Amino acid sequence: MSKWFNRLNRKNGKTILVNERGNLTLEENSPQWEEVMMSPNTEIVDEVFNIRMAGDHMRTALAGWGEQVPVLTPVDKRITPAPAYTGEIPASLVNASNMVDEFSRINQELIAAGVSPKALQGIDELQLRNLVTGAPAPYVTHKKGVERRIHTRRDPNEITGREELSVFMDPSNPGEPLITKIGTTDLGSHTKASEYIQERALKLMGLPAQLNNKGKDRHYLTDFIVPTESGPRRIDGMTKSNDGQYRNTTPVPVYTALEPKNKNFRTTENDKKSIAREVNSLIRDHMMKTGGNVVSATENLLNTGVLGIADEQRRLGKLLRNDPNRMIHSDEVYDELLVTGYPGAEAFGVGEYNDVKTSAPTTIQLGDLSLAREYVEGLRTRSWNDTKNVFSVGSFGDVQSQGGRQGRLRAITKQSLQNNQTLNGQRIFEDVGKSNEYPHVAQLLRNLPYA
Repeated sequence: MSKWFNRLNRKNGKTILVNERGNLTLEENSPQWEEVMMSPNTEIVDEVFNIRMAGDHMRTALAGWGEQVPVLTPVDKRITPAPAYTGEIPASLVNASNMVDEFSRINQELIAAGVSPKALQGIDELQLRNLVTGAPAPYVTHKKGVERRIHTRRDPNEITGREELSVFMDPSNPGEPLITKIGTTDLGSHTKASEYIQERALKLMGLPAQLNNKGKDRHYLTDFIVPTESGPRRIDGMTKSNDGQYRNTTPVPVYTALEPKNKNFRTTENDKKSIAREVNSLIRDHMMKTGGNVVSATENLLNTGVLGIADEQRRLGKLLRNDPNRMIHSDEVYDELLVTGYPGAEAFGVGEYNDVKTSAPTTIQLGDLSLAREYVEGLRTRSWNDTKNVFSVGSFGDVQSQGGRQGRLRAITKQSLQNNQTLNGQRIFEDVGKSNEYPHVAQLLRNLPYA
C-alpha cells in the first residue's frame, strides 16, 4: 500500500498529489494523477480538503473504487501505465472528480479576489465567523492604512450539498469580485466617497446598481439607477451625521433652498441662525392659521412672495422630487433614498472626511420616498408645539465665487421620520444594515456585527 498526500499547490491554487517520500508530485487531472487516485492499493490523505472541509465525502467516494477498477502497481519513481479499461466509469469516481473541481473553483475565486493561497488554510475559521444577519463575515486585510474587505457569501456545493464560503460577485459586473476599500481616496469612477459606499450597499443587496448622475445636465438626477424588468428603480444617496444621537430618525429634505424675500444673509454664524429662525416662524405661522401641512404652507408663502427662490429645480428637496407632477421628465423622479449614517461630522465633509476618503458607516437605511411623501403631506397641525414634530429648519452657505465673494445663505427644511414609522402597514425606512432579507449589507458596517 502506497501513501499519497492530496495537497493544495499554494502557487497556483491547484490540487496535487505528493508521494510519501516527497520525491514525486503529480498535478491534478494529469493521467498519472488519475491512475493513482483509481488504484485500490493507494492510500489517499486528503490534506487539501482539510483546508476547506473534512474529507469524509472524498473518503466515502474512494471507498468503492477497489471493486470497480483494475489494479495498478505504483513503482518508486514512475507509475505503470494503466491497461485499457472499457467498463462504465463508477459514479463514485465521477463524484470525486467533480468534488475536486468544485473545491478548486471556490479556491480560485478567493485567490482571484486577493486571498493568498496560504491564507486559504484559515478559511475554516472564517466560515465560523457569522454576522447577526446570517451572512458570513467579509475577508479583511490591511495595508498602508487602507482596509480591504473582500465580500463573501455562502453558495451550495452541487456535489456535497453543503454550503461553501465563496466570493460575493459584483451584480453589475458578473465574474468580478465585490471588494470595498475603507480609508482610501481611490474612488474609481466615483467623484464622492459617500457614493462609493452607497453603491456597494446596493450591490450587496444583490442589485446591479449603476451611477446615474454623471455627465452634463444630470446633476439633479438620482445618484443610482437599477434596471429591472418593470422599469428602472431610481435611488438617491444621502448621508446623515451624529448617527449615535439620531440613530432612530432620518431627516429627509423637503426644500433645500428657501429664504425670506428681499433680505440678504451672509455666511456668518449669526446669519445662519437668523435665516433658520425666520423661515421657521413664517412656515409655522402659516400652518397654524390654515391647518395645512409643511408643503402647502411653504408653497403658499412662495406664491405670495413671502419666501424667495423661485427656481423649483434648485428648491425641491429629495422628498418632493418623488412627486411626478413636479418633474418635467419621468427619469427625474426619485423613487427611493439610501441613507448612510456616521457617528460625527464625517457626513458633512469636515476635516479629512470631505467626501474624498471612504469611511465605513454605522447604519444603512433604505426608504420609500412615495410613502415618506404621503406621510409628510398628511401631517397637519394648528398647534405651535406640534409643529416642531412636523419639520425643522437649518441653513447652509453657497460656495465662494471665483471673485471671492461669499454666496447667500439658504434655509433647508427637513422632516425627521422615525425609522420604525409605518404607513398603510408598510415601513417607510428599512434598516438594511441589520436586515435578514439583505444579510450581506452588514459586511459594510463600521463595527461588524458578529453573531
